[in-house]
Amino acid sequence: MGAEWGGAALNALVDGYERRTSYTVEETTTSADDLSIRVKIRILQERAPDAWIEWPGQHVQPYIDTGALRDITHVWEDNGLTDVFTEGAKEQVRFDGTYHAIPLNIHRINNLFYNVEMVERAGVDIDAASPRAFVDVLEQLDDVLDVAPFLMALRNPWGTIHVWETILLGETDARTYREVVDGNPGRHRDAIETTLDVLTQYLEYANDDALFSSLPDANAHFVDDEGALFLMGDWAASAYDQDAYGETWDAIPFPGTDGDYPLNMDALIPSSSEADTTAIDEFLAYAGSREAQTAFNRHKGSMPPRTDTDPSEFTPFLQDQRADFDAATSQPPSIAHGLAVHPEQFIEVKSTMAEFVSDPDPASTADRLVEILA
Repeated sequence: MGAEWGGAALNALVDGYERRTSYTVEETTTSADDLSIRVKIRILQERAPDAWIEWPGQHVQPYIDTGALRDITHVWEDNGLTDVFTEGAKEQVRFDGTYHAIPLNIHRINNLFYNVEMVERAGVDIDAASPRAFVDVLEQLDDVLDVAPFLMALRNPWGTIHVWETILLGETDARTYREVVDGNPGRHRDAIETTLDVLTQYLEYANDDALFSSLPDANAHFVDDEGALFLMGDWAASAYDQDAYGETWDAIPFPGTDGDYPLNMDALIPSSSEADTTAIDEFLAYAGSREAQTAFNRHKGSMPPRTDTDPSEFTPFLQDQRADFDAATSQPPSIAHGLAVHPEQFIEVKSTMAEFVSDPDPASTADRLVEILA
């Protein structure tokens, strides 16, 4: 998995497993950006990793189509996992009725993190009725503060997609969002253009270095009080002082998305390599256990997809995330994080959104997205 964001979580998972078994795990870490490429190269060289951690959902469909993943339904059934995982998590690793991975976590992507002191000083209610109404919030913050109202990380196109898909969800609804990603974007072409127009307005209130900022860069701006608001997944909060939650920093659902819990996930994915499946199955079963899920997610800054973990084992922020998840009326999969669209579509969406931020054109970009997602 990507070492820069998941190294500690991976270590917790492996250490816990090795304390319980005579087997050892040989780890290879890489950057998040290089992970998929390295896995594909090893598969083509016929030396596939026994297992790796990556996004499930549509992201792994090509692996399944080429027979590169193993059916591990027996691991699920033999260890009682089908009864203790959320349905949304199972949906992302189950294809044509068979399981091909173990979900490790659930990330929420529609957190609007905010600097409490800055928002109070500006006297602004950031909980706007919609993403479009949120533009007025940004304008008010800009009038009062001497820092960026809205931090963005646009160096990698997924950062743009992350913001846009959240606007799409908030400006429309979960059903419309699902139709857009499930192959019926044409009927919502005007809504797509509207959300891109809103995104264009957000860009005016972003940090000056947004086009060159990675996620760690933008998150550092937030930590260093160099920006008021940051729309990002819950993983960003791993860098924040947890004791200061609710005092110096806080979070609300992004405007228009209250009741929605859009998802990003990681999963442990086994290849169909001719390795010792007994050892691998044991590792997979452990990864699905309550002990492993708790250890992994405490370090990853995410929520276990198991339903029987103890909330008190997690930070108050993650406890609040769990409560929102349990109360959510929809849990749509993320485009930006690979669950909702096929990898070939994802590449084209990234290219399109990279062009958009350099030269915003909502109308032509909407046409292109409809073409890609249809």
